[in-house]
Amino acid sequence: MGPVASLAPETLDVDAARDLFMEERPDAPQDKAITDLLAEKADVKSLVREALRQAGQFPFSQVNDRIIRFTGRFMDEELARELLAVDFEDSGFNDDIAEVVGKLGSLSIPLLRPFFERNDQARIPLALRILENLPREETVDLILTHWPLLWGQYKEWLLDAVEHIGDQRFIPVLKVEMREGERTESEIFRLLCLINGVADTELKRIDRELEIWKKREKRLQGAMERGDMGALLREPLEISLQCRSCRTIHHYTVEKVFVAVGAKDTVIEDKIVCKKCGALDHYEIAREGMVGVTARLALLTLDPDSAKMDHDEITVIPVRSVSAFGKEMALQELLDKYEKKLSKKPENPELLIGFANALRQIKRREDSIPFYERAIKNDPLSVEGYVSLAE
Repeated sequence: MGPVASLAPETLDVDAARDLFMEERPDAPQDKAITDLLAEKADVKSLVREALRQAGQFPFSQVNDRIIRFTGRFMDEELARELLAVDFEDSGFNDDIAEVVGKLGSLSIPLLRPFFERNDQARIPLALRILENLPREETVDLILTHWPLLWGQYKEWLLDAVEHIGDQRFIPVLKVEMREGERTESEIFRLLCLINGVADTELKRIDRELEIWKKREKRLQGAMERGDMGALLREPLEISLQCRSCRTIHHYTVEKVFVAVGAKDTVIEDKIVCKKCGALDHYEIAREGMVGVTARLALLTLDPDSAKMDHDEITVIPVRSVSAFGKEMALQELLDKYEKKLSKKPENPELLIGFANALRQIKRREDSIPFYERAIKNDPLSVEGYVSLAE
């Protein structure tokens, strides 16, 4: 079929309009007239079901936006259930789906409940996006029922929903989860207290933290405006880390980070205590945590003067890989070497301590403890083993 712009929609029959509607192409001004024609003359339910089947087969298709909007014109519980069953993967249609399903209001809530009950990882973010525009008692009930799951695995979307809904019942559960240095939840907690007239004792602490954050932002903004890259590089780094024990992600302000650029090893010198479970130096850097590290490295690479700065002055420091077994290697490669050697000599104290030390370097402190204990059991005179366990 030729370009849509050259067509007169009023001359089309239903079959031609359907074919044009389902065509893989960008939207065009004529689409409104085409969908109006289909809404008036086509078997709407059959057309929508056909369109949704196609969307499931081709989740990234350009036509899907039209399909979702068209489905929304006739939204009922049956169509909402069919639309929600389509796997659009990560194709970016969640906002459109949330808008059309949200037209059902409270009727959409029973359709969303099964996603939470079976921990549907693909659909819970969408469900929370729908619920954030339904500030109703049953919405709050549903979220509170599944709060531990949502906080543990879907915190970003949960906090968005809590902020939009603004219900007072979120205040006590959010207060339990709050930790110092976590700006987003602190700001949302403060907002909930203000709009619900709650004078909580945590507000003074939050106001102090917000003032510190604002001063830091102002300081960084000033350094950027002056082009003072040195000041930016000396600034402590806020980084998100995921605890290997309880799997929660929190933000920490650190003073020294070593990065073996070629090997992609990143080691934080600061001692890190999990804000939830208290595990010491037992974490991995969350995906978003590497953004700040990469930005600091970019400054060193792009600004010649910054590259000459004394490493004691800056926060993120590029280094060579670790030296072991007579050569330079990445930390993960070092772990692999020790595991291979331990498979042949599983009770060798020297290998056990070396492996435990490597685990500590990548901040797997709790995983290292059994290997130190085995080394001491096999060699009661192992001074390094005792010292390492006591640290």
